[in-house]
Amino acid sequence: TVGTPYALPMTANLPDAKVWSISAGALPPGLIIGASDGMISGTPTTAGSYSFTVLAVIDASTSDTKALGITVREPLAIAASEPFETESGIARTEVGVKFASTLLPSGGLAPYTMTLAGILPDGLDLDLATGFLSGRAEVAGTYRFTLAAADAEGRTDTYAGRITVAPRLAIATKRL
Repeated sequence: TVGTPYALPMTANLPDAKVWSISAGALPPGLIIGASDGMISGTPTTAGSYSFTVLAVIDASTSDTKALGITVREPLAIAASEPFETESGIARTEVGVKFASTLLPSGGLAPYTMTLAGILPDGLDLDLATGFLSGRAEVAGTYRFTLAAADAEGRTDTYAGRITVAPRLAIATKRL
């Protein structure tokens, strides 16, 4: 995952000291191979699929290669569309007013599994398969929830949201 430390030790069947290197292709940006220990390590900086060949050399007549690949994915993240504010995760609405937003995971590897904890306003429903949150709030108040997502490779992320529902504005008249 981009921005997450990574380590993969290379091993060989002979115990002799080896010099390790990449003989073809390239490691993902941010990763290196230790020449003396064969450890591929670092923090990847760019998503993509990278193919490379590892070379282990004991002496001029003893060496071997192995073709490998590493896929680096963007971090898993959940984003909410308007009316949620990007920075605060707060959405404002009022009783009886149509509400619609989408809370979608991205990055990682689909498919995603989402779970909801907390309370949504009565009248609003969240479709966990599509991330579509819609309806008309029925009761004024402040409602807090957390949406968790997991991808196919076990990455996780959470989105903490808050919906503030104001009472519906109504003009009251008195008999004159």
